[in-house]
Amino acid sequence: MKFLLALLLISKVSFAQTTTIKDATQDFQMKVNSDGSINVNAGGSTIGTVNQGNAGTQPWPVTSTPQTVSSTTITSVNTSTGSSVTLVNSNSNRLGLIIFDESASNCFVAFASTSSPSSYTMKMFPFQTYTMESPIYQGAVSAYCNNGTILITEY
Repeated sequence: MKFLLALLLISKVSFAQTTTIKDATQDFQMKVNSDGSINVNAGGSTIGTVNQGNAGTQPWPVTSTPQTVSSTTITSVNTSTGSSVTLVNSNSNRLGLIIFDESASNCFVAFASTSSPSSYTMKMFPFQTYTMESPIYQGAVSAYCNNGTILITEY
């Protein structure tokens, strides 16, 4: 939806002009090229291109460039204390996060520095995996579990 709104806004921009569209998490730069195609950039990388093709005869194919990472950090956190533990600290370079509840009990995960059974973001069941979707939260993540291990992959 944001992409379509941005396309409507950019349609009033002349060729080779760049317009910035602000989002809650980041700014997107949109540029109309001399061939009529539109590049969408975020964080210095092209994340999508729209090319009209032959006017009036073809739909506007939209392509996106998947973000890639070259390294990850895998951490195992013991949760046998029955109290809140930090899964990951704040990280302004975080591009993604995967959490796997390897324990035999429910875990209460919070996108905050502490978690409890009464204050949490999500309840994870035994052997459940959570993959963070956009927008990527870059603050601390904690969990409260009675017993077990949580595996975290941060990239």
